[in-house]
Parts: sequence; structure tokens; C-alpha cells
Amino acid sequence: MTRPRCAAAPPSTRLLLLLVLLPAALALSSSSSDYCGTTSPGAWTPLASNGTQQVELLQVIALFRHGDRMVATGSGPCWQNDTAEYVCSMSAAAAPSLQPFNQSELVGDLFRKKFSIGRNEYNGTCGKGQLTSIGREQHVALGSAYASAYGDWLRAHVPSLHSAYLRSDDVDRTQQSSQSFCSGLIPPNSTSSYNIYDIHTRDESREVMSPNTALCPVLDRLYVEYATQPSVLIYFKKNVIPLVHAISDALGYTVHVWELPEIFDCANVKRCHGMPSPFSEQLYQQVCALFFVSSRARCSTFVPLLV
Repeated sequence: MTRPRCAAAPPSTRLLLLLVLLPAALALSSSSSDYCGTTSPGAWTPLASNGTQQVELLQVIALFRHGDRMVATGSGPCWQNDTAEYVCSMSAAAAPSLQPFNQSELVGDLFRKKFSIGRNEYNGTCGKGQLTSIGREQHVALGSAYASAYGDWLRAHVPSLHSAYLRSDDVDRTQQSSQSFCSGLIPPNSTSSYNIYDIHTRDESREVMSPNTALCPVLDRLYVEYATQPSVLIYFKKNVIPLVHAISDALGYTVHVWELPEIFDCANVKRCHGMPSPFSEQLYQQVCALFFVSSRARCSTFVPLLV
């Protein structure tokens, strides 16, 4: 989770409303212990002038990814003989808006999405990649932290979320993370009608919040060029192949290199939720180290090319 931070502006600078961005692509932190996030965003540095010049805050841009979630990759279960059951207590309710330009409507019937028990890719009541109640709490806390950091300015310039520009890709967990952040930033009022706030999004084929080879075909060529560099091939043979063998030994069956992203995702979800895992701490850290490297160069995208 991103901490709110205000910095002092130089003389005569006007600091540039609210832009909320939620990329759905997997973004790894620099430390494996940070991956799970927290519901306590931490302290913030208050905005201050240099004593001689007034500082006018004009804009706040908040950029963050979704909160804690369910396993989002693979087709379940995580690995052979994995009988873990995932229970999600959070759900989402919505209704069609028949007047799309209205900013509020009378409360009518809301319809809740509910995943059928025993009919999902992973055991339990969770949908694949679903935002969890922990993920919601994380973003409510983050929104509250921003409200504390920019309280006076926020109340004066963003009296309601209609004054904000919200942007997300078209994935449930990122949409819900945005909604949770906004609930912490400007808590909703209890009224007989509900407010409607637009979250701007795009079709997946036109999305630019994560690498899109359809819009930027050169990415495919760059990925292949990088993957076939001698240094990458050496790294793969020296580090990835032994790691795959170690994971196979831990799981008791042969694992293929293209299964690593799913295994990594599952290992993280289990770790974040205190669930047992067949991996030792050392092996888990080795898997993390591989993906902290690959996330910077998209190695996980072209690992199969190196087999």
C-alpha cells in the first residue's frame, strides 16, 4: 500500500482533485515481506511552506494497486493434493443504472454476486482473484490516511467524489479496491438514495494500465530479444532450473517451468493468510527472489521460450 506523502514546494511553486489509478498487473515490492500489505499505512509527512512563500496545493494523484486477493492465476488447485479451502466473507452488490448521467438515484433492489460453493476453480466460496475483506480494509485505511494528510484541502476542493477522477481497469478486485479507497477518503452518508460515481475504464484490448502487446507490438519483440540474450540463458540454467527441481522435490512430483507463476501466486496467498505450505522459508525466499528479478524484465512472460 502506498503511503501518502506531502513535500514542501520550492518558492513560487504551485503544486498541481484526485486521480486514482489501479493497475491490475502483478506488481512486486522490493521485499517479499511487504507483499501482503498492511491495514496500517503509516505516518505521513505534513505539507509545509519554506516560511517565505505560500504553498498552494492544486492536485493530488494517488496511484496504487488492488488490495489483498484470492489466487488469481492457474485453474486450481494450487498443486497436487492441495485440499485448502478459501472462504471469502466479502461480496459486492450492484444494480443497473437506467439514467447514466444522474449523480444519484433512489435506493432500489441491489443484486449481490455470490460464488457457488464447490463450483469454483479453488475450493471454498471465493472467486478467482477476488478481493478479500482484508483487501477492502487495506484500502479503506489507505483512503483514511489520505483524508488525514490532505484534510483541509480535501474538504475545500473535493467536497464529494463527483469532483474526483477515478480510473481503473475492468477487473472486479481493482474496481472494488477503488470503491474501498473512496469509502475511507470520503465516508458515505446514510441517505434514502445512493450516490453514483463513475469509475473510468476500458476494454481489456485497449487497456494501457499494464503492458499491452496489442497496442504496442514491439513489446513482443523486446521480450524475445531479452529472453534470448546469453546472460539470461545463463541465469536461467544456473538459477531457474535448480529452483524448479527443488520445488518438484518439495511437492513430490515433477513441476514444469511454466507453472512457476501459478505456484508463486499460490505460495504468496497462502503466506498472506497464514495457511500451511509445503515450501520451507528458504525455498519460498528463493522463489520470491526469482520473481523480484523477473518482474522488472517480464521474464515470467517468456520463461517457456527458454525451455
